[in-house]
Amino acid sequence: MPVKSCHNGKGKRGWNPTDLAWAAGLLEGEGCFHTTLDRPRISVNMTDEDVLLRLQKVLGCGRLSGPHTYGLGHKPVWRYDLSRQDQVYAVTAAVYSQLGERRRAKARELILLYGSKPAREPNKPNVRLICATCGVEFSRYASQVRPGNVYCSQSCAGTAVGGLSPCR
Repeated sequence: MPVKSCHNGKGKRGWNPTDLAWAAGLLEGEGCFHTTLDRPRISVNMTDEDVLLRLQKVLGCGRLSGPHTYGLGHKPVWRYDLSRQDQVYAVTAAVYSQLGERRRAKARELILLYGSKPAREPNKPNVRLICATCGVEFSRYASQVRPGNVYCSQSCAGTAVGGLSPCR
């Protein structure tokens, strides 16, 4: 019986157990279960575009980008990225039992993160922050902000440590 899944592009929902086992093997060997700005993600980087196209087709979700080049003597690299919270959870839960110990620990972190945070609308941050230096409200998704920062820009962070002038 198929597992509840992302939309597979054929008007059906559900994963074929054989395809799901193949995807689990690929994610175990080449995948990365991680968070970016407290958002769960699954990504795979490799030089074989056809393998990532199959992964995208099998799972029915995710985005493929590339080729990315990293200089002379390096093959072009393709990237599969899954970042929609509900889809990351569905894929992680579906492949969890087929992962090794180390990947299972990372997958468990994503599952717990999904359960502890409400989904946010795309392009709408779920948290607003106040700059510790100038008092301006800013989004944690601003281009100059990194997780853990409490400053709205690099210049405000510099001021806090005795460097540049404050922003405004």
